[in-house]
Amino acid sequence: AVVSTQNRYFILFKDRLCYYLKGEAEGETPLRRGTIMLSRQQITVSNSNNANGFDLITDSSTWHLRAGNAELMEEWIKQIKARIPATAVAPSTSPTQEPGPSPDGQGD
Repeated sequence: AVVSTQNRYFILFKDRLCYYLKGEAEGETPLRRGTIMLSRQQITVSNSNNANGFDLITDSSTWHLRAGNAELMEEWIKQIKARIPATAVAPSTSPTQEPGPSPDGQGD
């Protein structure tokens, strides 16, 4: 399914990322449209193919996010990763290591 790009405004809290739509009238309070809980899902943050973009991948969705510049993008990635508990980080995709001799040379 093709999803159109929509401008959202994000606020990063301790355990969640909330997103808002800008109020239609000037000075109007932004409307919260949703929340991405950072502590309850497997989450991966990675660079995307878009300029200043990165992907936030959860169990149920992939969010394609874009910052105003490369420096802001790196700061967003750093801050989001810092708020993801170790238990919510997606498993590594590195190859598994075959069992071998233990450091004392006696095997497993």
